[in-house]
Amino acid sequence: QTLTDQKILELCQKYGTQTRIWRQKFIGLLPEVNRRKLYEKKNCSSIFEFAAKQAGMSEEQVRLALNLEKKLDDKPVLKNLFTNGEVSINKLVRVTSVVTQENEEFWANQIRLLSQKALEVLVRDERIHQNEKTEQFESNLESNSESEIQNSLQEGLFDAKSLRAQISAQQKS
Repeated sequence: QTLTDQKILELCQKYGTQTRIWRQKFIGLLPEVNRRKLYEKKNCSSIFEFAAKQAGMSEEQVRLALNLEKKLDDKPVLKNLFTNGEVSINKLVRVTSVVTQENEEFWANQIRLLSQKALEVLVRDERIHQNEKTEQFESNLESNSESEIQNSLQEGLFDAKSLRAQISAQQKS
């Protein structure tokens, strides 16, 4: 039976998609394989040799997976996406710098919905936003500390803030 060009391309796409999904699932299992040293049962000397033989993965890819799993320890939703192989490791790596326990659900949804490039843009925008908030907070902190010193000098002598302000004022003079 001769396959048409269209049919061959459809099969390539189907098999390529399946390969990507199974690779994600394999990567999600690596940290547990490493913890249990299951690679020894396959006569491999390390997790790196195991991953290379089983899935053609490089040492760098294995290290990335093992390190990512550690970074996701306190983020159960994202860790679940990783260990189940539901999303690409590359997408997860992109968001680790901005994800917190508080915004984990948001990022999990974005990882599922957005392409890797769109995630990169969103993460970049989030970093800019976080930096602006930090700068604003520090600016407010600096301006508030001066007024706090003035206010604390007017408070009682044994008040902790007042004592700190008086010591600070003495050191300046």
